[in-house]
Amino acid sequence: MTRNEDYAGRPLQLSPREAEVLRWTACGKTSGEISRLLSITEDTVNTHIKSACLKLDAVNKTHATAIALSHGVIQIGPSPDLVIPLSTLLGLSRQSPDPRAVASVSLPAPRQFVPKKHGRRHD
Repeated sequence: MTRNEDYAGRPLQLSPREAEVLRWTACGKTSGEISRLLSITEDTVNTHIKSACLKLDAVNKTHATAIALSHGVIQIGPSPDLVIPLSTLLGLSRQSPDPRAVASVSLPAPRQFVPKKHGRRHD
């Protein structure tokens, strides 16, 4: 199985529009936002997503996007829509008087993930 094949060895192929819709989905756009970007109806966007899901054997658009990205069917790169200025992430004003102010910002320590236990409680 190569990177662009499914588990049965068939090539993973999407139409250009299906791939475009999944690329926008990978960028976090909703169906409504994609419809406005591509000047098509939201129903048409959803039709392309459903078709891509069937071709990729995915259960939803997130799954289809993950499959397409991991198999190299679609690629995304840096986009001005995806770039968040460091000053915004750190909560600094755009016109910070001292550009070295970033060095003095302390970030909270990352929280450790602790999975919840499921099932019955045995008291």
